[in-house]
Amino acid sequence: EGALELASNAAIEVDRIDLLHRAADAAVLEGDYAAAVDLGRRALEAAATDPGADPLRIAGLQERMRWYLYEAGDIPAAAEALAEALRLIPEDPPSRARARALSHLAGLRLTTGDAEGAAVAARQGLDVARAIDDGAGEAALALGYLTEAEYDAAVVPERMV
Repeated sequence: EGALELASNAAIEVDRIDLLHRAADAAVLEGDYAAAVDLGRRALEAAATDPGADPLRIAGLQERMRWYLYEAGDIPAAAEALAEALRLIPEDPPSRARARALSHLAGLRLTTGDAEGAAVAARQGLDVARAIDDGAGEAALALGYLTEAEYDAAVVPERMV
């Protein structure tokens, strides 16, 4: 908050959207979920009014908003933010951002008791992670959301070859 106030009152060049985003991250890490949601919304509003806004930047802010809302206990709104992020992140070319968003989708679905939907999202994320040769992403998706048999069939044989 202090940095935001300084940036508003000082004659310095600051990326206000990034500052709001970082402040929201700090708030959620401190357990102030209401402040995180407020700051995240302010970052999204600032990005929406930026005529040169990059859709991928907005997608990243939406993906973070999912975290703030989830921690605040608003799972439906977290799912909406994540759906918007996935809408903004193109399927092609495959990207780490899309793999990460699909991983979070799997997690949200698992949280709400949709194990089948979680596995579908995890498989999609695994496909994206493989397409960009992201071994860490592959392991996180496979270990986090696929069953042991699915993990063995999808990942282990390829790694053993």
